[in-house]
Amino acid sequence: MTDYSDSNKPFFDNYDLKESNVEELKLGEIYPIYGMITEILEEDLENSSVVVKLLPDMVLNLHIDSQDKLNLIRDRAFEPGIFMTKITEKSNLNGTRSVLDFDTLEVVEEITSEDASNLVGHCKTIVFGKKQTEGVN
Repeated sequence: MTDYSDSNKPFFDNYDLKESNVEELKLGEIYPIYGMITEILEEDLENSSVVVKLLPDMVLNLHIDSQDKLNLIRDRAFEPGIFMTKITEKSNLNGTRSVLDFDTLEVVEEITSEDASNLVGHCKTIVFGKKQTEGVN
């Protein structure tokens, strides 16, 4: 996994934020995740679901219920944002994967595949910064 900590240092210092590693995050808890959308993996507006890949190594299920909101997500891809995310799956150091079972709200351990993302979560709120104007010196 790529280390982005040096490039985010001023952001974290300015807002007195702490960077966490995957092992510290708890399933079912909501965290502000700083990152950027790099790919839209799946779109299902009928079910208010859009799945995106977030740098550095996360997959998010976004609650998107309109074409306008989807267009905004497309427009703001590759821009940093804060994604208020409920963690639903994570990879563990021992090679297993912890998954939150939504029916029982219990954590289940599974064997992970090598192509699985480190984190998977559900996100209903995204905060993007002020839109950058092109050509400003």
